[in-house]
Amino acid sequence: MGFNAITAVTDGKQALDSLKKEDCPDLVFLDLNMPVLDGFSFLTQAEKEILCMQMNVVILTSSTRQKDKDRA
Repeated sequence: MGFNAITAVTDGKQALDSLKKEDCPDLVFLDLNMPVLDGFSFLTQAEKEILCMQMNVVILTSSTRQKDKDRA
């Protein structure tokens, strides 16, 4: 039990590239307001490319818009 590795990236494109290179993570902490590729776009692209069949995602945001909260 425990963590094998923790991968940190600074933007959505790096996160997507990381999924292509590494095994699917057990858990993803995802900021909706990432630079380059936002959190929603990251999830859409990861699903479209079927990079991980199942991925547990915790979505974080500083957004106060109800629309973002509902979509998350």
